[in-house]
Amino acid sequence: MPRSRIAILGIGIECHRSAPPTTLDDVRTFGLWRGDEIHSLLELGDVYGFCAQMTRLRDWEPVPILIADGSAGGPLQHEDYLSLLAEIEERLVTAGPIDAVYIDAHGAGMTTLLDDLDGHYFQRVRDVVGAIPIVATLDLHGNVSDAMVAAVDSLIAMRTNPHLDLPSRRDEAARMLHLLLEGATIHCALVRLPLMTPQVTQLTTPGEPLGELMALAEARIKGHVANASLLPGFAFSDTDHNGFAVVVSSWKSQGAALSMAR
Repeated sequence: MPRSRIAILGIGIECHRSAPPTTLDDVRTFGLWRGDEIHSLLELGDVYGFCAQMTRLRDWEPVPILIADGSAGGPLQHEDYLSLLAEIEERLVTAGPIDAVYIDAHGAGMTTLLDDLDGHYFQRVRDVVGAIPIVATLDLHGNVSDAMVAAVDSLIAMRTNPHLDLPSRRDEAARMLHLLLEGATIHCALVRLPLMTPQVTQLTTPGEPLGELMALAEARIKGHVANASLLPGFAFSDTDHNGFAVVVSSWKSQGAALSMAR
């Protein structure tokens, strides 16, 4: 079996609509890694959950593209976003054959002109790489849009707040990509509830309401259900796609995924 070449990329930023704009200089301060610079993140363990699991599963080669950490702040300056996007596209084009893509995202990204940064760049990645598996991991504070779901094969969100389980979710993304590369088919469905939960109600420790919901969702990950993610979102983004999102990925069918999400 030939070695699988898997691209690793992401723009991660949680945006508050009313905060001062985030600039490319801010992104550089928080963390901007290009190409082989991403190998330092592997050594630090920042994307270790994904890479370690993938190494256990198959013969593969990481193809590091670009990872930008905008942290939390105002919408990213649109021209700075376009600069990062253009670099991602160029690096994907020049990387040679790619078999799959792992996107390490946040899900509550905006620019000064665009309310759905994540959906926009997910689709642009899809446009470049074509019909190969793409799986993205998200913060549970992500605001999930229809465009995000349509552009990738599956979305996997964190289940803990405080955020302790990102390595496990990256591990899960690796296992899912491995099965997709083996020929499996997955279906992803989104149900967005007309519900905005305050940030102070989003703890997932035992006994907390969201913690109980997360436990229920996790218990349903069996059989045809590959993943069930609950995202209360980040209210201060104030976008049309804010709301409590339920995202389910099924190995069976789109209808089965949608039925479970409902």
